[in-house]
Amino acid sequence: MKTPLRPKEIQIIKLICRQYSTREIGEKMGISHRTVEGCRERILEKTRAKNMVGIAIYAIKNGIHKV
Repeated sequence: MKTPLRPKEIQIIKLICRQYSTREIGEKMGISHRTVEGCRERILEKTRAKNMVGIAIYAIKNGIHKV
């Protein structure tokens, strides 16, 4: 069973797909870059992606980001 993504994780995925850096994501969301890094690690686990490209592919396939 897949673990559902939280709203904050979906927001981070959208910003990753828009090519924002970890620091920029933190600034936009009002959280520390360390928090973003932790969320990104959970996103990698939940999506079974190996890197940021994998997250972007997951987002496109699952309708989180459109190209």
